[in-house]
Amino acid sequence: MPVVLQKYQPCDHKGAVAALQSAFIDDPVFLEIYGKKNISKGLEGVFATLLKFRGTDTHVLKDGDEVVGVVIWDIKKFFPLHEEMTVLRREARDLGWCSALSTAWIYLGSLTWVMEGLQKKYKKQMLYVKMVGVSSKHHGKGYGSIMLSESMKLMREERQYNGGFYLESSNPRNVPFYERNGFVKLEAKNWRGCTLTAMVHAASA
Repeated sequence: MPVVLQKYQPCDHKGAVAALQSAFIDDPVFLEIYGKKNISKGLEGVFATLLKFRGTDTHVLKDGDEVVGVVIWDIKKFFPLHEEMTVLRREARDLGWCSALSTAWIYLGSLTWVMEGLQKKYKKQMLYVKMVGVSSKHHGKGYGSIMLSESMKLMREERQYNGGFYLESSNPRNVPFYERNGFVKLEAKNWRGCTLTAMVHAASA
């Protein structure tokens, strides 16, 4: 049975959280925020909340009944930093991670450089690819490329959208994947030893 991309439904919630949790378990930024000991629990809480945001549009890639990958879009023009901070603040409070809260605040503040760079270089609206993740047990099957290309196509069709797409990769090993799928590097920045790479879809440039 071929994999199918579809709109996220509440029944997909558990599988989508598990897929994202698996995909980001070794992400440098999340490891910096939560620490190796707490990252699994931290990711579970963050993704469970992100999937419920009204300012996002989510697609899931399914192999039968299994959610193998997820794309979360921010459907606003600008970063919803206050929303992301609300998630991380709640997680930090509930689990007593004061250091995680302060680290996350610094990280989210640093993301403004991506938007500033885009505003200087491009004069059109850009949709933010908030999260792209494929469960680690399905890596190497080409699911990521299928999911991302189909998700961009779906966003254009459903929203009659003809603007650009951008993202920031928090893991350097994922940059070649995005380049193979039409994204080009805009700028890279070091944050607490993590390399953040701002990227724009080539068709948007």
